Amino acid sequence: MLEDIFKHSCPSIKLRSLSELLFIAQDSPEIQSLRNKVLTDCRVRDILNRQKPDGWITDGFHGYGGMEASFRLLSEMGLSKADAAMERAIDALAADSDRIYLGLAKVGRTLHEFGLGGGLMIKASLLAQAGIESASDVQSQIQAALDHFRTVTRVTSLNEVYEPYRGKSVFRAGVNWPSIYHLRLLAYSQSWRSSGNRDMLVSAIRKLVAFSPIRQIYLKHKSQLIAPASFCMHNFLPPMHSMSDADWMMWFHRMELLARLGVVQSVPQLMSQVRNLKKMIIEGFGKYTKLLRHDYFRRWGAYSGMMLEKDWKNEERRRSDLTFRSYLILHKSDMLVTA
Repeated sequence: MLEDIFKHSCPSIKLRSLSELLFIAQDSPEIQSLRNKVLTDCRVRDILNRQKPDGWITDGFHGYGGMEASFRLLSEMGLSKADAAMERAIDALAADSDRIYLGLAKVGRTLHEFGLGGGLMIKASLLAQAGIESASDVQSQIQAALDHFRTVTRVTSLNEVYEPYRGKSVFRAGVNWPSIYHLRLLAYSQSWRSSGNRDMLVSAIRKLVAFSPIRQIYLKHKSQLIAPASFCMHNFLPPMHSMSDADWMMWFHRMELLARLGVVQSVPQLMSQVRNLKKMIIEGFGKYTKLLRHDYFRRWGAYSGMMLEKDWKNEERRRSDLTFRSYLILHKSDMLVTA
């Protein structure tokens, strides 16, 4: 099934397919060759050219072109701590507690203070994606993420979560609610995975499905309204038959994380969505055939970015990217082979 992907796709998709779908050893000659090719990608070269001697990438952190977006892109392209430049970036991120607020200003500290994410949660989610989770500051954020999802299990109505304020909805005092960073952190980390925690997360995701669609909820701090990172966290039950291209990008992003979380098989509505994806792949003779196009796919930032191919002007390249993501979701949901 993967032969066609290998034939037409970029080195990054080939590398990740071998590593994550076929479990080829990282020290194999084929993997090493592909990793060297990924390092020649123009986007990767641009990031490495902007990397400072101490490993930090650019001067900013949050936002397009900053350390966060650059780190995400390198990870998604298939680079790891086995690559010297990535190792330096990991060390710089792990050691720094001040530069993570560049681009976040006071908002990042405020969100952290009120238990709604913030700079330390973003940092932890990036390190977890790079396979680094033993550090105490990452472990503390993993526990915070579990507590946030545990909050969801205790809620019987969203009225317990928010209250109206000047035509908008704001969190009630003391409510800890998960953001996309909490979901990313748990999706990419392993140390929390006990049967009890998994059961709790299944219960939380079922609640988020039942509450969907969920409105935008703000943190009210003094006279300021602050939006937590709720990208992809508003609707866990979207109408797949009528989704826009932007909706599809959010679906792919969210569903990959949920599949990595290991909860899809235990949430019927998620299973139904993945079965729909599998049906589309089968009807496309092993390929994802919708030719989606939106800046969310192309532009790598704190929340957006999914395109591993250099561009999508070539339809085969678009299909390659979207087919790889589809296979990844099916595999992580234990649906790649099963009916």
